[in-house]
Amino acid sequence: ILNSTKSVDLSPNTKVTFTCLSEVQGKHSPGHIINAHYILDGKIKGNKKVFISNIDPIGFVYAVVGDKLDLNGSAVPPVKSDPIFLGDKITTLNSTYVKVKMIDDTIILIAPNSEFYFENFQMKTNEADREAIYSLNKGLIKAWFNKKSNEDLIIKTKTASMGVRGTELTISSSFDSANDMWVSTFVHLEGKIWIHDEYDQGYMLET
Repeated sequence: ILNSTKSVDLSPNTKVTFTCLSEVQGKHSPGHIINAHYILDGKIKGNKKVFISNIDPIGFVYAVVGDKLDLNGSAVPPVKSDPIFLGDKITTLNSTYVKVKMIDDTIILIAPNSEFYFENFQMKTNEADREAIYSLNKGLIKAWFNKKSNEDLIIKTKTASMGVRGTELTISSSFDSANDMWVSTFVHLEGKIWIHDEYDQGYMLET
């Protein structure tokens, strides 16, 4: 509730008070901005504003190198342990690398100058039973997908869609200005992969 305050006693002379400052609307991560005050012997010793989401994250920033990142159209400093929500779009700039760990233990490394979109993610009964669709709009990723998966996960580029299972692979998507076309390339290192290209051709690889 906006402007409401709640206090939590930590000890007889220390407590933390939480005040709801504002409500954040949006399809990606709606929630509230909360101001927390640490109070010792009746005096404020520190305070911090935090964002509390109304929805559960689908992953977290696992590791980061660099300081230039665009999240859903806004420039933000990449921070380890930041949550990833359904519908988020990460754009890395210059020399920034971001590694994301999904809640099903999938690891995705997003290289510099890349744009990656978390289009769909649904956990069902357990980590081996889920649905996910990711889109690499440009740039390069390396991904390690959970070998215990019972579902085919989808990665889309400008020119193809790939169903993967228990896979380690690298994918890139770039624009070939000389030929005025988008080009997608991949290195398949392990597992199964089904590819369906823009010409409606499909095939499977397994290692």
